Amino acid sequence: MEEIFKRNNNINTNTLSCQNGNTPTNLSSSNEKNQKKWSTEEDQLLLTLIDSYKDKKIKWQDVSSHFMEKSTRQCYSRYRQINPQLNRGAWTPKEDKDLKYYFQKYGKKWSLIAKIIKTRSSKQIRDRYLNCLDDKVSKKSFTDSEDRKILELIYIHGSNWAKIAKEFEGRTGDNIKNRFNWSIKHTLTTPIDFKKISK
Repeated sequence: MEEIFKRNNNINTNTLSCQNGNTPTNLSSSNEKNQKKWSTEEDQLLLTLIDSYKDKKIKWQDVSSHFMEKSTRQCYSRYRQINPQLNRGAWTPKEDKDLKYYFQKYGKKWSLIAKIIKTRSSKQIRDRYLNCLDDKVSKKSFTDSEDRKILELIYIHGSNWAKIAKEFEGRTGDNIKNRFNWSIKHTLTTPIDFKKISK
């Protein structure tokens, strides 16, 4: 394959992705309602509605029904932004220790673990474990050959990162995606048009 990128060893994207840290189903991405900013009153109403569920499963469609111009997805996304309990900073050693413990106890029950830990969402917990704490995931920097292989597979599978990751040992789909977006993409002389690549 034609050499179309230059190496950049200054960033260990695999490590970088590990420094950053109850997802509902049936959140339609279509028919979005009002895209305007949320008002203080709307934020307060949203927090009050969510608080009323306490430990029960949140019914996001019911929550959105209280808003004339907000969709189910918008309500969920906004709550993730303003949830006062949710920690969005770097993971602490104690959080990692707790996550490992609860994973050993409950496995991939991310929503259950999130309810126990409380300060992280199920998605944060899932991503943290699978991309950073899982012993099967490599913590080493990407090599020249891996970068070339990523490019070769992109021209076959497009942005199907999970499928590409199957061709690597110790790399997850998120590892591959982050490596491409944060490093490889910026060294390409010609941008990749993913729309022209069948997955």
